Amino acid sequence: MLRSLLATLLIATALPTLVPRIAHADDACGQADLSDDALAALQHAASVENDDKTDDASVYNVPVYLHVVRTRSGGDGDMPVAHAKAIVIDVLNQAFAAQHIPFTFELAKIDYLDGDDATYHLAQGSQEEASLYDAMAVSGRRSLNIFIVGARTDTRVTGWAQFLFDTATNRGDHVVLRYYPNTGGFSDPLVPVHETGHWLGLLHTFQFGCGQVLHGDLIYDTPTQMQTWSCAADTDTCPDDPGLDPVENIMGYSEGCRHEFSPGQIRRMTFLYRTVRGGKGDEQVTPDAMPAQTAGCAATDGGGGAGAVLLALGLAVAARNRRRRC
Repeated sequence: MLRSLLATLLIATALPTLVPRIAHADDACGQADLSDDALAALQHAASVENDDKTDDASVYNVPVYLHVVRTRSGGDGDMPVAHAKAIVIDVLNQAFAAQHIPFTFELAKIDYLDGDDATYHLAQGSQEEASLYDAMAVSGRRSLNIFIVGARTDTRVTGWAQFLFDTATNRGDHVVLRYYPNTGGFSDPLVPVHETGHWLGLLHTFQFGCGQVLHGDLIYDTPTQMQTWSCAADTDTCPDDPGLDPVENIMGYSEGCRHEFSPGQIRRMTFLYRTVRGGKGDEQVTPDAMPAQTAGCAATDGGGGAGAVLLALGLAVAARNRRRRC
């Protein structure tokens, strides 16, 4: 109780001076505004997840709906079902299984859309993104909708995700990945894992930078850090805080060496999927009919707000509509 009171006082004292640190739009990926539902979920999780006594050894089966946007059949962005599954579904399952994280991702459906240039080279937050979501997304908080779109030359953003839907527009709660036809994949093979981490409720490890009030990503077993791409084991961008940078963490930007989630991140993902998304262990996914495939198939491509999510020592003070970038 004393610790909780202290935390509340620390937040109140820090509010006038704290400036949350986020990734710039051209760094790696960009994240849409957090909805009120998302803010409430993060606040609740931070307050109670460590005391959650649920004894659940179940595996959570997540239905994945892949939406591939292409220029035309056989054109840029088109790909066989097997290839789409290999670079998204298989990669997700391998990454989670490597740490015995109780999630499996099952391809429930894949569809293709022949898009115009603005849809294929999707701009984040555009009308094309809203229309794409309306036309193709499968509803349900347990439904992981992943849109595979084309790359752009005017940004280094390679993907983004949204945790829970935006009740104002009734859109969101999806992942967008930029596909590079010349390499047959994404900018980094783990981009789908990173973005799915956001969809499951995780922030960047560097989200709020240094300092023990916000503790970087609001999870206390990931040492605080500033944004960095370094893989050096002795990297320490927050020298006044305990611990070295978690350069191996999937929710950072050290692409050459990231491969793991922390135990706290795993707890956060599991808790939120069970409580917010209503996920039930061992629930079976019933795949829809897959389209017939021969040589190839389909693909397309993808704003700000004031306020912040401030959590400290397991408590939260949330201001609305903080833009998160992934």
